[in-house]
Parts: sequence; C-alpha cells; structure tokens
Amino acid sequence: MFVHAATDELFDRPTEGLQRHGAHRWRGAVLLLLTSMLAWAAPRVLLAGPIEDLVAQVSAANYRHILDNLLYTRPGNNRGYGAEHDLARQNIYDHFVSLGYDTSLFPFVYNGSTYYNVVAVHEGTTRPEQVYIVGAHYDSANNPGADDNGSGTACVMEIGRVLASHRFEATIILIAFDREEQGLRGSRAWAAANRDMDIRGMISTDMVAYNPGGADRAAIFGSSNSNPCKQALADALTQWGGIQPTQYGAMDRSDHAPFEWEGFEAALLIEYHWESNPNYHRSTDHIEMPGYIDYDFAADMTRATLGWLASSAVPVDAVLAGPVPGQAGTVNQWTISGAAPSTRTWFVYSASGGSIEVPGCPGVMLGLSRPVLAGSTTTNGSGEAVFARFVPAGASGRFIGLQAVQPSTCLISNAAWHRFP
Repeated sequence: MFVHAATDELFDRPTEGLQRHGAHRWRGAVLLLLTSMLAWAAPRVLLAGPIEDLVAQVSAANYRHILDNLLYTRPGNNRGYGAEHDLARQNIYDHFVSLGYDTSLFPFVYNGSTYYNVVAVHEGTTRPEQVYIVGAHYDSANNPGADDNGSGTACVMEIGRVLASHRFEATIILIAFDREEQGLRGSRAWAAANRDMDIRGMISTDMVAYNPGGADRAAIFGSSNSNPCKQALADALTQWGGIQPTQYGAMDRSDHAPFEWEGFEAALLIEYHWESNPNYHRSTDHIEMPGYIDYDFAADMTRATLGWLASSAVPVDAVLAGPVPGQAGTVNQWTISGAAPSTRTWFVYSASGGSIEVPGCPGVMLGLSRPVLAGSTTTNGSGEAVFARFVPAGASGRFIGLQAVQPSTCLISNAAWHRFP
C-alpha cells in the first residue's frame, strides 16, 4: 500500500533498510507532492487531535460489511431465536476476539433457558477501575432486525474495530446484549451483577440507521440523573456526527435503563423517527428494503458514539508533536512520546486525511490517504524520540500531515498536521 519514491518525496530520506523492517509489504500509488509548483488545495479531511483521528477512522463501508454480512439481516433471516441468532452471536464474539479484546460470554437464565451477552473489555491504563460502556442488543423481534437492532450492534462492533489498537486511561467495555425484546433481560442481568463496578457512563445504541428524508436527527433518552451523560452525547452528535440531537426524559425500553436503575448515568441513542419507522418489528426490517437503511447516517451515529466514548475514557496513545520550527527550507523536528520503548518507529506523511490499514495490524488505521514513508527512528527507554528531516522550500504553502507507526506493536500516533509558511 505504501511506496517510497526517493525522487518525489517531501522529506529528504534514502530508502535503505525499508524492506528489512517489513515495510516492503506496504504497496500503493506514490503521492507526488513536489512535482508541481501549482497552488495546493486543502485536504478533504482535517484532523486536529487524538479524538478526531479516531472518529475519522470509522468506515461506512466497514459498518455496512458488518451489518450486511455478519448479523443475518437479509430477507427471511431471524435473530429472535434459533440458528441465525446463535450464529450472529458467534460472529460478534469472533469479531472482538480477532481484535484482541478480553472477550467473554456472560450467561443468564430467562424462561428456563440460558442466553448470553457478548462482553468485550479494553482495560484502562491509569484509572482502570473507572468504566465507560457502549452496548446494543443483538436479538430481534423474530425478524431480520436490520435496524432493530442490527444497526446498533454494528455500531458497537465498528467502534470496537477502531478502538482496539488504542490505549485509554479508563476501561472501555463493549456489550452485545441478548433478550432485550423480552424485557431487557440481558442488560438487567449484567447491570445487576456489576452494580459495584465504577461505571461512569453507558450508552445504548438502539435503531440508528433509519433517516427518512436525510433529516440527520437523533433522539436521546434518559432520566434527569443522566443529564451529564446525555449532554455529553448530544455534544458528540453535533461535533463528530453532524447530527441534530433532541434530548428527552426517561424511557425504560432499551438496555440503558437497567444501568439507570442501578444508579449509573446512562442514555439511549436512537434515530429521531423511530416511532414512524414502517418496518419496526416486521419481517420487512431487512437491508434489502429499498431506501431504508442509511449507512452513511449510521456511520455518523457511530462516529458520534465513538467520540463520546473515547473522549470520556481519554486516549493515552503515542502523541506526535511538531514540527519545530515549522518552516520550509530547513530541518524540522517532530517529537513522539507515549510510544512503546526501544522500538523502531516509522513516520509517514500525506497531503490529505483518510483511513488506511497498517499491514499486519488488523483494524489499526492510519488517518492519512496514500501515505508516503518519510523515515524511521528508535524510541528511547521511555517511549520517546525526536524525528528530524529537512523540509524543502517547495513545501511552502502546503498542508502536510505526519503520523508515526510502530508495526511491531501495532501502535500509532495522532496525525500531526501543519501548513508550512
């Protein structure tokens, strides 16, 4: 995916040693930055910090893959009970296991039978006792349940993909609940069993893909005790989803409610027009219904939820700062901190934001489009390093993003964007 071209690079850097460290696997078109002195346009995506970097990695295409291919949401499918319900649960479990989460099945008994929530834990680094949760029920009303609630489950799974390779101060728990349609049975059991946990906030994503007329609106429900959580989610919808939120009071019809009953702040995120959804609890709630599932809207709901979760748990990934002095025609320095110690670290750059997977690191996405290798260095024993490169005068006026990646640990930094004067 990544190709280094010595004659067209922004940074003066030879290519020796690249293949020895596995970067020969990175293939793609070379981004030509300096072959023309024409005016350069601003990048399509501007990333300004760690949260923005994470939000930008949400992929509508990947969300669609999950909803269409992993959750049995096609005509004739049924996640209420039976084989397809169990296969969907297994796909959810395998998804989180493949991403490296501490994944388990939480059993509970309903009506004489045992059912399971899928629980994926991402332990925090400096305050692991504090917990933030995003959950969704994966069972359906004996139908394909594309919107209710394959859409919310796909949201949780896509959030899991993006966050898997990143570290946070607080613990993150992602849960796929079962038997919601029979009275919130799975979430009741889990919340009651973990009432002594220090849960700082919980969001239930339930029906997040129906967006008639492209209204881009969402509803948030929760009791007055959950107002801080509701407001933070509303802010996230505006900032990271471009969605207009409307807040309402308590509604005990989704998996946030048992957490409120246990005294925790929790909220329901749901599409604004859920009550008028013509396919609600019907066999027509499937992905092939024309004009029904709005994948872009669902991806925006996912971005907002991820933004709430990540900003609450606080990222502690490697931080890339710079450049200094930030001038073209001279040597510039970028400083990385919080990376894995004594580890070879590669630096790539691009003139536009995007999302591209690091080879050998499933789910780890750089926030750059068609990145080009700038060089590498090795962090010290504290996980810090200074990366210095000469930036040609021809870079003046251009907006460039640099990002660090440690392929051996699958750790990445934020993308540091700078317009060289």
